[in-house]
Amino acid sequence: MEEIIVNIKNGKVQIEVQGVHGLRCLDVTHGLEEVLGKVEQRSLKPLLHGDSTTQIVVSTGHGLEK
Repeated sequence: MEEIIVNIKNGKVQIEVQGVHGLRCLDVTHGLEEVLGKVEQRSLKPLLHGDSTTQIVVSTGHGLEK
């Protein structure tokens, strides 16, 4: 099952995608990245059975800072 997890802390947005094979996770997060702003960090993490998790931290500039 495909899952997108979004965490917001200290004005940073972290997006994690689970249950997606290979680099398709980048396609899943593309729209969110466009809306949220510049990607500061990206890491791809292999999971069991060839699934991958992508974690992306973006700076938003959209008033999410506390």
